[in-house]
Amino acid sequence: MGYIKRPEDNFVIKTFDLNRLNIFNIWSFEERILTAFLLLTKDCHSYQVYMTDKIAKAKKNDKSYKNQSKENIKKYLIESGDNSSDFNQTITNYIEYMQITYIKEYEGMCK
Repeated sequence: MGYIKRPEDNFVIKTFDLNRLNIFNIWSFEERILTAFLLLTKDCHSYQVYMTDKIAKAKKNDKSYKNQSKENIKKYLIESGDNSSDFNQTITNYIEYMQITYIKEYEGMCK
């Protein structure tokens, strides 16, 4: 968990490192994950534009983007039924959910 890789590459990218120093900054987690996906999807221009826009909004702490991210977290918690009492585990599960979402978006945009 936490690594993404294209089948043709002989390397992986670790999208996040969960530790106590940065656990409270979910927005920087998202920015790191978006950047990792940006690096791995150079074969699809439309997805690159899409991810670049998401990264810019995440960096600016765009209010509408932040609200959408909060809604995504709520949606995840409802859909997954994640009721873990371990905060670190919940964050890890959510980040995995985000990665799967970005992979599905990539598959939808780039064939």
